[in-house]
Amino acid sequence: MRENPFNPIYKKLNTGLAKTISHEMPLLIDIEVTNACNFNCLFCYTGTKAHKRRTGFMSKELFKKIINETMPYKIPLRFSRWGEPTMHKDILYFLSETKRGGGVVSFEYKWFYGG
Repeated sequence: MRENPFNPIYKKLNTGLAKTISHEMPLLIDIEVTNACNFNCLFCYTGTKAHKRRTGFMSKELFKKIINETMPYKIPLRFSRWGEPTMHKDILYFLSETKRGGGVVSFEYKWFYGG
């Protein structure tokens, strides 16, 4: 029988999570480290340039503040939203800081197969 490759993640999420859940804190936090994207997808708010926000990148200082406030609760962080997180020059730092703090990461990135 084939084992689900996500079982280790599920196990980590389920281990002791009930003891740390606070009704004052969310169960998952989406983090948009950038709203920059290198694709121009026709179905995307960012790709079609429909948004009016200035393109930007999250600072290390703001990320550290988020980590310091959320890691005691073991809230999973999802790097996603309207940009391509791998375009941020500090993405490896963000991922390693999350892991160092004991956090669980869900990572969404855009990809294209042109084959």
